Amino acid sequence: LEKHKHLKKAYSTPDRQLLQEVLLSEKPVAPKTRILIHKGESILTLHCDSISFFLSEDGLTFAHTFDQQRHMVNYTLTKLMESIDSKLFFQINRKTIVHINSLQKINQWFNGRLKVEVEGLKEGETFVSRNRVELFKKWLDS
Repeated sequence: LEKHKHLKKAYSTPDRQLLQEVLLSEKPVAPKTRILIHKGESILTLHCDSISFFLSEDGLTFAHTFDQQRHMVNYTLTKLMESIDSKLFFQINRKTIVHINSLQKINQWFNGRLKVEVEGLKEGETFVSRNRVELFKKWLDS
């Protein structure tokens, strides 16, 4: 009986009030406004407003700026999407995140996809994947 009481205490459900206080006390994390980049021996900051798009190539992620510069960043696209402002950036496919101001033209395409022209992106045609089209349209309309 003592063992049962001891185990019940150890595995009892936590106080509901305490849980609510802990959950409500967590402040939302503000999106990044700058990204740290390494350029040779130097460490620089790159303001998110200057980034036209992020592109993942051969396992590396690059930030391309509106003034046609390319910088390697030490984040995956998934980590970037968790930390940058989702009002400004959208991941259109597995390898590309675009800034709202970099979109130049959007066209309907085959199989429900969208073809987008992105400022500074000259690597062929860029498409919004089918499973992201509806979210992309909502993002544009917000």
